[in-house]
Amino acid sequence: VYASGLRPADKVVILGMGAGGLMLLQGAKALGASVLIGIDLEDFRLGKAKELGANEVFNNSKFDNATIKENIWETHGEIDVVFDAMGNDLSKDKSARNLGFELLRPLGTYAMFGTPSEDQQIKMALITSKGIKTAGATFDARYFSMEKTRELLALSEQLVAKGSIKIKPLITHHISLEQVEEGLRLCKERKNEAIKIVIDITP
Repeated sequence: VYASGLRPADKVVILGMGAGGLMLLQGAKALGASVLIGIDLEDFRLGKAKELGANEVFNNSKFDNATIKENIWETHGEIDVVFDAMGNDLSKDKSARNLGFELLRPLGTYAMFGTPSEDQQIKMALITSKGIKTAGATFDARYFSMEKTRELLALSEQLVAKGSIKIKPLITHHISLEQVEEGLRLCKERKNEAIKIVIDITP
């Protein structure tokens, strides 16, 4: 969220409502975003997004890009910041990223959080014609000081402590150390019911 340059009252769309997307949603809300919209393929995750403060959610396995864009623009206007927390684009026609670029206002920001493992098809004209800025979170000490990292960790702790960012709703399962294989399978194969799985290690 810090890397995106988000400002109070910005309108935000988050692509991908896994654990990362749900944390981005809460972080953007805590820092003053005025509109928060979640897009995902799973109703379960979109329900979590609503529970954690999204104004609106869209399942892009049920609505095409044109319908989603029309709905968002009619209700909220163009978007200031899009957070991409998808990883690989699993939408039917691999067009969710391009939807993100389409939703942005001129000079808006597209912030990458997810790291795709596959090549992505992006319409570069959407970036150049609008002057869209791109941002990514870096942990490379050459660009991002340890001092700033400590400041942001302290801020994160404060936001969690006062309840602005909620951790527990993201935990959908508790498993034992012996159930790790099952837990990994849950993460990969049952995204309609699993978000964060905690391994409880007891002495």
